[in-house]
Amino acid sequence: MALVLVGLAGLGLVGYWQLFTHFMAYDDEGYVLWSLRTYFAHGQLYTQVYSQYGPFPFVFYHALHVLTGCPVDNESARFVTLFYWCGCSALAAALVWQQTRSIVATAVASLLTFAGLLPMVNEPGHPGGLLAFLAAVGAYGGARAIEGAAGRTFAIGTTLVGTAMLLSKINVGLFFLISAGSWLALHTALGRWQRVAMWCVILGCALSPLLLLHALSSQTWVVLLGVVFAGSAFAVLVLILRERDHSVTVRAWPMAALAAGLLAVWVVAVVWTRGTPLAALWQGMVLEPLRHPLVYVHALHWPVVTPWLAITGLLATLLHHRGPLSEKWSGALAMSRLLACGWLLYTAQQSADFSLAWFTLEYGLALTWVLLLPLQHAAPTPRRRAQLWVAWVFVWQILQVYPVAGSQAAWGGFLWYPLAIISGYEALVFLAARCTGTARLFRRGGAVVALVACALLLERFIVLGHARYTQLEPLNLDGARRLRLAGDYGLTLRILARNIEAHADTLFSYPGMYSFNLWTARPTPTRANATHWFSLLNDAQQQDIIARLADDPRAVIIRQTYLARFLGENGVTLGGPLHDYVQDAFVPAFRVGSYEFLVHHGRHIAPLGIARLDFPPELPPQLDLITNASEAVGMVELQLLHAPFTPLMQIPLAAPLVWSITPLADDGTVATARTTGLTRLRLTLPLPATPLPMLTELRVVLRERDGHVIETLRFAP
Repeated sequence: MALVLVGLAGLGLVGYWQLFTHFMAYDDEGYVLWSLRTYFAHGQLYTQVYSQYGPFPFVFYHALHVLTGCPVDNESARFVTLFYWCGCSALAAALVWQQTRSIVATAVASLLTFAGLLPMVNEPGHPGGLLAFLAAVGAYGGARAIEGAAGRTFAIGTTLVGTAMLLSKINVGLFFLISAGSWLALHTALGRWQRVAMWCVILGCALSPLLLLHALSSQTWVVLLGVVFAGSAFAVLVLILRERDHSVTVRAWPMAALAAGLLAVWVVAVVWTRGTPLAALWQGMVLEPLRHPLVYVHALHWPVVTPWLAITGLLATLLHHRGPLSEKWSGALAMSRLLACGWLLYTAQQSADFSLAWFTLEYGLALTWVLLLPLQHAAPTPRRRAQLWVAWVFVWQILQVYPVAGSQAAWGGFLWYPLAIISGYEALVFLAARCTGTARLFRRGGAVVALVACALLLERFIVLGHARYTQLEPLNLDGARRLRLAGDYGLTLRILARNIEAHADTLFSYPGMYSFNLWTARPTPTRANATHWFSLLNDAQQQDIIARLADDPRAVIIRQTYLARFLGENGVTLGGPLHDYVQDAFVPAFRVGSYEFLVHHGRHIAPLGIARLDFPPELPPQLDLITNASEAVGMVELQLLHAPFTPLMQIPLAAPLVWSITPLADDGTVATARTTGLTRLRLTLPLPATPLPMLTELRVVLRERDGHVIETLRFAP
């Protein structure tokens, strides 16, 4: 136990470094956090507070917020996500320990699961992390109940988990409930109805992908997803049918339904008392998600071999269903398992680029049959059925990659790693038993290979994570002070936040990036806030936002030009009344990085944090910048924009240097007195001894006379 705790603590530290050095420009985390904060303050989920997700996370996190007083910000979201991340790794390790009693296999499974869930760093606070943890709880709890022949516990526990997932994200919860419900149907003593239940499950497995994928069935990647899923699901189902028992009693069903009903009633009652009518709940939780496959799609490029692997697996399991494999084929299967595990360990070495998460979707799903076909004929055991249960959950959870194959590949696919390690361990034991003279070599050799691969992976995580965390600069924004981002990116976000605080009363963004609202405490026009508001909000909701923006002359919009271009190039329609209004009524006041700071037509502002360098003919260069701390400035320093921020020029503000301070009004014009606190600092730079890099690779640091940093600025493009 002490070793496990030390290992989890180590993974927790690595996860902390990773989570606190990543922030994605599309800012899904800001959308989720702003929705939670707005719901906590006002209620009215789905009527006023827009969300694509179910009510359970809102109720659950609100209860935690009330009980603990924990703030809803970027830092708390990362700590919650770290708990889910390490929790999934711990539960995967527990599954492997329960099956193998091998410390090495347990440690390897924990690390691989952690590595496979690395995409969690992209969206801290996202319901996907909660859903992954719930799936792990359901898989592990169900496996323990199966091994303990506790059919009633299995039914109640998995149904509760599935209901919580259903009330968080309807498709993911439905996939879990399908896996749990079909398992119960096949293992319940139903007498003469047993065959009816079996055919209902078979028919459901056949129809489910057709019903799920029909909206985008014209796209090749979706058709291949259906083929790979069907082949893999039916392969697992054939094995379940061959090895099932009937240990669950019919009385477990109403108890499970009662538990699920109580949970659902509690969640619905809470949101209803906070202003959500039942009709709006149905609309927001069920009907609106049905539109999403037509709103945004992220396709998957399938390897050519994958569908054939899935079809081969189905044929192999059907042959096994007719009779056990011969001894010759058992040896080949054991070697195939080891090759699959070796492929997994090799892929893990590139997991810093998230390739391990994609492996389970592109290859792992189609190779599930290799992990599960028994190596020798033996009577079915509870431990074996527990393994099949975990595989059954995995196969259905991977469907959440439709229609957006992004982080969902990690959230839905991580259960493949403990399955692979269990199967590899079984293969080593099997081959060792057949080769008695080299049995020790097989087992020790396999352990050494796995440990070396994992040591290399862990070393890479530690070195890269520690280097990022120690070299990057703190973001120093409210609710995100401990985040450390690359010099240019973190500086860009700070500059935008400073200008929002100085020039905005209402803040909107394009697409929706609501961390800016969290950092600056500036409200959005309405409570209907979505990432892709141009696709997700109806015309009435967009008109309400237009009216609020039009009424506020100090309204500001932050536009991410790269994201807008990326969405347009990938088939997302950037249109609608709000989009057209933004295009017509707002203009860029300044640009920094790939962001634009938009203000109403005719409005002018003094942009903080932006420096300009002019090169008059036959004169020294002139540095021009706007600050609100000019009196304290004792030195101006030019640095490289990226770490280690090498100083290129240091200019003390002292005679005989030519410099001036001019008070400014909010609109950037010259003021007769310092009423706004804004000033233009202009100074003549000495000619550099060597040519300076491009201005986009430089930053300006204002220091006090004692060297303390007052402010950092960027050059405008």
